[in-house]
Amino acid sequence: MLRRESFLILDKPHHKTSHCSEDEDEAKRKSLCPGGQKQAAVKSVVAPPPSLTLPNYDPPIGPFTETWGDLVNEKGKSLHFGALKYKLSTDTFSTIVKPSAVKTALTLLSYLKLEKFDVEEDESSMIDSSMRNIRDSSKGEGVHFNSIGKPNKRFAWFVIDFLAMSILFDTYSHHRSLKAPVLYNNATFSTTNENMLVHNKHILIKFCIDQGNSWVKDYFIDKKTGKVASKGCVDLNKLWATSTMYWRQFNAGIIYSFQSYTNSNTDEKKEQKLWIHHFMILQLFHPSINLSSDGIVDENHADFVDRIEVNEKQKYNLHYNWKWLGSGGKRVFK
Repeated sequence: MLRRESFLILDKPHHKTSHCSEDEDEAKRKSLCPGGQKQAAVKSVVAPPPSLTLPNYDPPIGPFTETWGDLVNEKGKSLHFGALKYKLSTDTFSTIVKPSAVKTALTLLSYLKLEKFDVEEDESSMIDSSMRNIRDSSKGEGVHFNSIGKPNKRFAWFVIDFLAMSILFDTYSHHRSLKAPVLYNNATFSTTNENMLVHNKHILIKFCIDQGNSWVKDYFIDKKTGKVASKGCVDLNKLWATSTMYWRQFNAGIIYSFQSYTNSNTDEKKEQKLWIHHFMILQLFHPSINLSSDGIVDENHADFVDRIEVNEKQKYNLHYNWKWLGSGGKRVFK
């Protein structure tokens, strides 16, 4: 089901030696493809329609372009893509994960989230029917707010943190450890590197908010200042440890209700399992969290996800296998 683990090593940062202005540097960066190589003349790539991954959303989210170029900050500065690299890396993020998959994952943070059953309807931001089913399953389960609010925010930040790191290093690594890969030549992750990582995060957060779903502001934005509330996780060890936590949850199983959530915390091993909506989002970009076409067999899972047809996967060259069956539709939260 999962690929063999490979441990990666970080390269040293590259220092600028030119005397170009910041705008000239930006222009050069935009003329390069991920990884810093000059783009060859290639055939235009068509993004899969949003209905392929979310067939029951009307109106659909998106549509999303199959380019990284429109992911920019308020000043029009683009992502730091492949500015650093890993040694012994077997796969690169830019050759496997499509921009539309990343944009879908970021947008779904507003739609696929936990909510407690007793939230008043006029205060609810729940749209997706499958998430409503999960919400309703919390009745009578003695679910504390911390079992909902904290997982929502922690997961949203992990998506931002992991994507920003994957893009910065252009890596699609199956590394699974509580520690980050050893730095190339024993170099340290410098303040400059950290700033590049945070720069990427701000761009990804901006994209989330630009989709018109203000709910994600509660995850990322300080209400008093209107700015991003924190840097997120900039400790590579902690980031990889969190990634490993979700991978272990995935290996323990997938849960789809608060009953199964409670059971997974009270069984003999007390191994927390992965929420099915977290699986849906993570499979779009995480190298170690995916299932083959016959991987989900629990009949309850079939109410939430279904296999993408092989011919559709081949047509759009998709690396993930599952579509979300919840019904809903694109909505602007006010």
